[in-house]
Amino acid sequence: MAKILVPLYVFFLGASLAKEAISYFNEASYWFALLGGLLGVLLIVSLVGFFTNKKSLLWLTIISVSLFSLYLIGANIYIFFTDFTAVLFPLFISIILLPIHFYIIQYTHRILY
Repeated sequence: MAKILVPLYVFFLGASLAKEAISYFNEASYWFALLGGLLGVLLIVSLVGFFTNKKSLLWLTIISVSLFSLYLIGANIYIFFTDFTAVLFPLFISIILLPIHFYIIQYTHRILY
């Protein structure tokens, strides 16, 4: 079951990051859109590692999901100190996504070793 769900989740995470990077590409958020698009493309490319068992692409998955998890934690800290009224929704999303990301990192690490 996890053999199918983990690559599927990584694909949807990468596709949503790439799509949102394209839709938010304006002058104010140029760098964020560029980084989000790059991370989305890296996640989609790292899917090849799940099907061909290439170690470098599996490490790319671990690094990309870890970076996105750090981004989620940093975004929550930023929102907590700037706009306290909008904290509940991102915090709720992070509470759901971070354990999923930790499971993906653990699952990919088990494939590597």
